[in-house]
Amino acid sequence: MTASPIISVRNLSHAFGRGDLRREVLHQASADFYPGEFVIIMGPSGSGKTTFLTLVGGLRAVEEGSVTVDGEELSGTDQRIAMRRKVGFIFQSHNLIESLTASENVQMPLVSDPVETAPSSRAKALDALANVGLTEHAHKHPRQLSGGEKQRVAIARALVRKPGIIMADEPTASLDKKTGREVVDLLRYMARHMGCTVLLVTHDNRILDVADRLIKIEDGKMEDSYIGMERLVRQLSGLANRLSLYPDTFAHRDEVAFRHLQALRTQFTEEAEDLNSQMLNIVQGHLNPAMHERARTLQDLLGHLITIETSLASFVEQFKEEGILEISGISDRFVQSLQFLLLTAGDVFESQDAEDVGLLLALTEDRGETMNALRTGYFENQPHLSSEARVRIFDLTHAFARNVYLINQLAKLLQHWVFELPTDISCIP
Repeated sequence: MTASPIISVRNLSHAFGRGDLRREVLHQASADFYPGEFVIIMGPSGSGKTTFLTLVGGLRAVEEGSVTVDGEELSGTDQRIAMRRKVGFIFQSHNLIESLTASENVQMPLVSDPVETAPSSRAKALDALANVGLTEHAHKHPRQLSGGEKQRVAIARALVRKPGIIMADEPTASLDKKTGREVVDLLRYMARHMGCTVLLVTHDNRILDVADRLIKIEDGKMEDSYIGMERLVRQLSGLANRLSLYPDTFAHRDEVAFRHLQALRTQFTEEAEDLNSQMLNIVQGHLNPAMHERARTLQDLLGHLITIETSLASFVEQFKEEGILEISGISDRFVQSLQFLLLTAGDVFESQDAEDVGLLLALTEDRGETMNALRTGYFENQPHLSSEARVRIFDLTHAFARNVYLINQLAKLLQHWVFELPTDISCIP
């Protein structure tokens, strides 16, 4: 994992006009961007989104503050020119040259490169077109391509030099929903699998689900949030709440309910595998160190939820057999308790509130004494229970206590998430 940002912005300010007409669009903006991150930049029209992109991309001179790219500050024209060679730019308008074919348009950024020849640049252009799925359209002119295909040619042109940074300004604005989504998914692929840093300016709320981070610019100020991490937390909350349905299966005690349990287990497994894949992409990628650390913690939380799921399913199956089903009073209390604890865990995931964490810890801390008291009280009230029934009740309380213990351990992991990890995981030191 790379611990250093590829782009570092500090106290960046920029204004247009002079005197009474002077208008500041950026004020003391600071942010870091790491390899492999997909960052969406949003804000009202005229808020400074495009200005920020052009300053960071070396298309505009920095007036106040600093922009450092790959360890070099953009302090002059030469540095900005060198910076542009490291960036692939994608704009709302594809800006293709109508008289050139798709492959010739993609070759254009290589024309001024002294180490490239006509055959080598053409080969690279064809590779770039293949990466965006346009191999069969390499010979076509822009007028022969759809809007989405033109934009993909523009993306190939931006990628032909294999830049470490991609800057896209409203790349989906002129595209329909389906085509726009294809373009964004392609950019996300570049971030995930090629380690590109993607900065994308947009007004489109429909594509927020692909972003690792969301930066909002308004009144010259920047607000940075890790919506990708928030999305994972919400999914974990949903998994915890889904587990609360398992004890209910035990409460109904019939074959239909147990078939429902198997369906729940299948759905849980599929969602958990998808979540784990998303977290692995973060942990194995070259991302912000704070995000990397939190992804590892979420992996631990997911692993513990999987352990709880296995234990709950075993708990239900263990007492499916005839005999224990007649012992309804004590088992119903277990069902209600487990449902309450699991729903509380889901709420803690979602709220990330310290008081909620403390409540879950308190509710699960004294499980041993509670089980002994419950078991003893039940035996005293049922003096004629058979030895077999007593053994079954002992097993039942033991299994219940194990599930409460696992939820207690989950609460301690959540305590680490809420209390020990920084609440502000912005990349700003």
